[in-house]
Order: sequence, then structure tokens, then C-alpha cells
Amino acid sequence: MKLVALSLIVGSAGPAFLSTAQSRLMSALNAQKVDTAIETGKTQVTQVQESAKGAVSGAVQEAVSQHIPSADAETVKAVAAAATASLASTLEPQARVARDQIDAISKTPAG
Repeated sequence: MKLVALSLIVGSAGPAFLSTAQSRLMSALNAQKVDTAIETGKTQVTQVQESAKGAVSGAVQEAVSQHIPSADAETVKAVAAAATASLASTLEPQARVARDQIDAISKTPAG
């Protein structure tokens, strides 16, 4: 008789246990996906920032060389460096805000 009662209890609790285990596993998996997305977003912001700085340097050097053919190589490099520094100082606060927003989203409870 005890075996039958125990079988009934295990049989009725089994699906609930499996459902709870599945729910916990899915929650852990989703949390891992969120963490990966957060880090990917931050990395993308940094990559865009660095790409822009690299692109502006080349573009400015080319433009100065085309429009001021008498400019020597040092002047071309100096103007490109100044433009890159100016862009970097403009982009950094915006990149910081983007990273902060990503962090804020990551701390927002789901649901």
C-alpha cells in the first residue's frame, strides 16, 4: 500500500518537478544570452568608435593632399592627427553614454 501511495505522489509531482527544472534552465540560458548581448553591444560601440577614428585620419590626409597640394607630409599628418583627436574627444562622451545605456538596460528587470 505504501508503494502505491508513493508511486502516486511521485507520479503527480514528476511533471511539476520537470517543469520547474526546465523553467530554471531556460532562465539561466536567457541570462547568459543577455550577458553575451551586453558585452557584444559594448564591444560594437568601441569598434565603431575606433573605426571612425581610423577612417577620419585617412580621409583628412587624402582631402588635405588633394586640396592643398603644396602641404608637406608633416603638415598633412598633423592636420589628420588634429582631426582624429577632435573626433575622439567628440565620440568618447557619446560612446560612454551608449555603454551606460547598455548597462542600464542590463539592470532592468525582465518582465
